[in-house]
Amino acid sequence: MKVFHLPAIAMLALAACSNALPQGDLKGIAEEARMMANNATIETTAIEDVHPQGIRVETDGVYIKIGGSNVTEYGFFVPHDPAFRQPAAGDLSYTPLGEGVWRYDIAG
Repeated sequence: MKVFHLPAIAMLALAACSNALPQGDLKGIAEEARMMANNATIETTAIEDVHPQGIRVETDGVYIKIGGSNVTEYGFFVPHDPAFRQPAAGDLSYTPLGEGVWRYDIAG
C-alpha cells in the first residue's frame, strides 16, 4: 500500500501555481533594462538571473516577463520615466518594488 502525504502534495501544487516573482537584484535589473531601452550592448546578468520568459521594450518602459498563461502575464517592469505612476484602471496593474522596478500583472 502506498502512502501519500497530501499536505506535501498540496504545497507543491500551490507552489507550481504561484505568481511570485523570483528574488532579484532590483538595482541591477533597473540598470540593465534602461541600457536595453537605449539599445546599448550589455551583459544582462541581473535579468538573466530571474530567468525571464521574454523581454519587451515598449514606449512606456521595459517589460521582463516571468510567467503567465494565454490570458495573463506577470513580471518586472522598468519605466522609462522615473516619475511613472500607475494608470487609474484597466487589465494592466503595477506594484512598486523599489529601485525604479515595478511588478506588472496583466489580467485576462
